[in-house]
Order: sequence, then structure tokens, then C-alpha cells
Amino acid sequence: MAEEPIKWVVSTVGRSQIEIPSLFAEGKVEPLYEFSVGLTFTPKNYPGAQFRQYEGSGTITPFEYIARMLVDSNEDYEDQKADYERNHPGDKVTYTFDEPTIGAVSGSHAYGSINYYGMCRKLDADNIICFDITWKKKDRAIFKPIAERIARSFDKDK
Repeated sequence: MAEEPIKWVVSTVGRSQIEIPSLFAEGKVEPLYEFSVGLTFTPKNYPGAQFRQYEGSGTITPFEYIARMLVDSNEDYEDQKADYERNHPGDKVTYTFDEPTIGAVSGSHAYGSINYYGMCRKLDADNIICFDITWKKKDRAIFKPIAERIARSFDKDK
């Protein structure tokens, strides 16, 4: 039996509007309890997968913001890269994008067993909107295309 195609819905959190798969919206939805205001979406049938949509404030770049959310919550990743990799040998950053108004990072945690992708965009001098998605390596064929479509949707939300 063939799998059903993914149904997409629009998620509006804070000042961003992003297309996300309904499997996230129909799962567990909770407030994000970090340094940002937003929501965490956890699907029922994919343990280890999670989508977060949030907004924050600060004068740091979008890349610095997303790197702190996904890579290292205490230090600027680029300045501390060698120390971070020595202290977290199972974590690997595979892609970064750093422009004044948009930034992205992807990689893996837990010795490659958990993949992540995240992106932030600067709205104005003090406000940033972001999303990130994590999934188990075994579910890469499902979630990598989902992350790519979410990123395209986020980029259109200007």
C-alpha cells in the first residue's frame, strides 16, 4: 500500500507564516521554553522529530541566533568552533549560511543519529524570526525534503 502524500498547513507563530506538514500540527504542540517566544511541534508517529517556530530579539545576526539555538547556547559558534568540536565530538555542523538578514545552519548531534536544520531572518534592528527542525537519521528520506520545503516557505514569508 502506497503512503499518503504529505498534507501541508500554514502555521502562524509570532510574526512568521510557514507551510508545515500536518503531521506536526496534528501532534503535540507546546510553548517553546527557551530564550525565544514560539511553539514546539512534535509529531505522534516520529519519535525524535520536532519542529520549532519562534521569534526572538537582539542585535546579533540571524546566523548567530540560529547557531546558538541549535549548535551552542553559550558561545558564538564560529569563534569557539575548535573548543566546541572538542567538547562535543558527536556533533557536526555540515552547512552554514551567514548573511546580514538571513542565516542557516544544519548538521547532526549524538554521533550523527539526530539531524537538524534551522534558519533565522532579521525583521528589523531588534527582531528575528526563526524555525528549526530535527529528526532521526533513519527518517532522513522523509524529513530532508520536508526541511527543504519549509525553508522555501520561510524564505517567501517576507
